Amino acid sequence: MKIWLKITLLVILISTVILQVTLNNVRSRMEEQVLTLNGERLKTLAVSASSLIDGDTYKMIDFRKTYLLGKNEYYINTSNLIKKLQSNLGDKEEIFTLSKVNDDEAIFGVMSDKFLCVGDTLHLISKKNKKALNQVYNLRKPQYTKIYSDQYGMWVSGLAPILDSGNNVVGAVQVDRESTFIYQQINEIDQYINYIRLVFLPVIILFSIVLSRMITKPINNVIKAINNISNGDYRKPPQIKSYGEVKNLVESTEQLRCTILEQQTKIFDTIKELRGANLELEKAKASIESLDKLKSEFLALISHEVRTPINVIKGNLDIIKMENDDLNPAEMNYFFHTIDLEFNRLIRTIDGVVTLAELHSCTYLKKEEEFDLLEIVYPIYNEYKQHAHLKMVEVHLNLDSDEYILTADKYAVQQVITNIIDNAVKFTHKGSVEINISSKNESEIIFEVSDTGVGISKDFFPNLFKPFFQEDSGYSRKYEGNGLGLALIKKCADLNEALIEIDSEKGIGTRFAVVFVRKEKYKLKSQPVHEEIKVLS
Repeated sequence: MKIWLKITLLVILISTVILQVTLNNVRSRMEEQVLTLNGERLKTLAVSASSLIDGDTYKMIDFRKTYLLGKNEYYINTSNLIKKLQSNLGDKEEIFTLSKVNDDEAIFGVMSDKFLCVGDTLHLISKKNKKALNQVYNLRKPQYTKIYSDQYGMWVSGLAPILDSGNNVVGAVQVDRESTFIYQQINEIDQYINYIRLVFLPVIILFSIVLSRMITKPINNVIKAINNISNGDYRKPPQIKSYGEVKNLVESTEQLRCTILEQQTKIFDTIKELRGANLELEKAKASIESLDKLKSEFLALISHEVRTPINVIKGNLDIIKMENDDLNPAEMNYFFHTIDLEFNRLIRTIDGVVTLAELHSCTYLKKEEEFDLLEIVYPIYNEYKQHAHLKMVEVHLNLDSDEYILTADKYAVQQVITNIIDNAVKFTHKGSVEINISSKNESEIIFEVSDTGVGISKDFFPNLFKPFFQEDSGYSRKYEGNGLGLALIKKCADLNEALIEIDSEKGIGTRFAVVFVRKEKYKLKSQPVHEEIKVLS
């Protein structure tokens, strides 16, 4: 049910109740007024009748001796006067006299009603009639009653005292009117009240509808505005005319709309910030996952790189132990060389991991010193030359000078040279490895290694210096390796401000060159770009 209809019914109900209460109150007052008017009229008639009666003569009449009344002239004259008065009134009222016997009984005297008998006893069974008669005797003033009933019917009465010359009450005149006449007048009032109800009912209905529309129109507009807000329409609604509490409701709705707009803006901003934070979290998650993957790969590779030399060392030691007496010096030298080579490989792997970790965490302490590059190159060259010889691969060292003095971090330079030569020998299974050191001018030393190994594809170049990245996992098993060598080369070269040049072709071989700057005689005019990689085609 719509709200305006509910309000209409409520207003109709309230208005009807108010009208009914008002009409009932009016009816009660009018009924009281009718009774009062009739009582006053009857009282006036009783006074008029009592004025016609001589009290001194009246008290001499014994109304119990009815057989003497027909000869009593005064009785006859008084009776005729009362009958005449009653006739003039239209025969609606009954007029008679009463002589009080005691508080509960009285005797009928002069009568205008032929059906009542003179001398009969009237029993005062009605409290209203008894009270009025006693007041007439006691107060010597006329009285009237409300509607009451006695043994003869229902009446409204007016009473007046009959006084003698001594102003004593010797009797009373009572004028009665039947209650049916009163009720007729009251019924006429009820009819008028019903007419008023019929007239006011449509007025009330119309008034209720108009009032409910006036009340509910702004409320409906507020409901519409709230529905628009709930549906996501936050446009400002048209001006709503309202008063009192409804006006407060309209203002609260507008405030709600503005608050939602503000909160929505804040929510959108928060969502935007959360999206940005989520992207950062996703990046961080990807980075963590990548690091976790690298960690797993690192553990697998290091496990392989550490386990392989240990197995080789253990195997050679077992052979020496079991066949010590049967081995000749050449065989013993081979086994010890292999043990030494694998031991050095194990040491380099561990040192490389530690060095790379220090360089990544920026905890590596750089120590520059002046040294001859050949101090590093010769031991490494001799070690890998023997190892390559076992693979039927030739390793040649080509120099254009007797010394190559360099000021740099010696350990980092050693890592660069060791890993470059190690990769060249490791991934070359036929052909040769050429190591060239040249000094084109006094400011640069070029260390270059060329091999006829498996080579590197151009597609892998973007990941070339990333730790643990390998072009083909098959190489890590066939040719060993842990994916740290090139990353360590790049970090150590950057540490010494050296430039790396690479030229490689898959299946043909690789040329790897590092250009070192001689700082003791030539100062750089600008900082080198550490991430620069020159690919020679």
